[in-house]
Amino acid sequence: MSKNNSKSLNEFYPKLWHNSTQFMNQFLNSILIFLFPFSVNAESPPAQGSGSMIPTLIFPLLLLLIFYFFLIRPQNKKNKELNTMISKLIVGDEVVTMTGMYGIITSIDGQVVKLKISKGVVIQLQKHTIISPLPKGTVDLS
Repeated sequence: MSKNNSKSLNEFYPKLWHNSTQFMNQFLNSILIFLFPFSVNAESPPAQGSGSMIPTLIFPLLLLLIFYFFLIRPQNKKNKELNTMISKLIVGDEVVTMTGMYGIITSIDGQVVKLKISKGVVIQLQKHTIISPLPKGTVDLS
């Protein structure tokens, strides 16, 4: 191919950029019109007596309900279970920490837990770093 017959990259990319920018503007405008049908065009407010705002509010309220039932509620339930598990820890329980260390609780003093992770090695941790109790006999300290 000769230089005269081929289009240069400088000619191609501005057109591509312009088309994608135009597409994105149209896409965002359509989303805004769907979510806020009365506030997109400020020059022409809705006519008096055009109806209630209930259909406009249904979509955001539906989104809030979905977020609550699929994100917020399960996370609160998980946190509640974790807090009850942490409050029931006693000396001698075998646990695993957030960092993946396995050990046996040797003492509990408020929010501080001493964990034996090997022969002669005892570390201090905060209670909230323990993520799960383990069945007895899981931790081998030899």
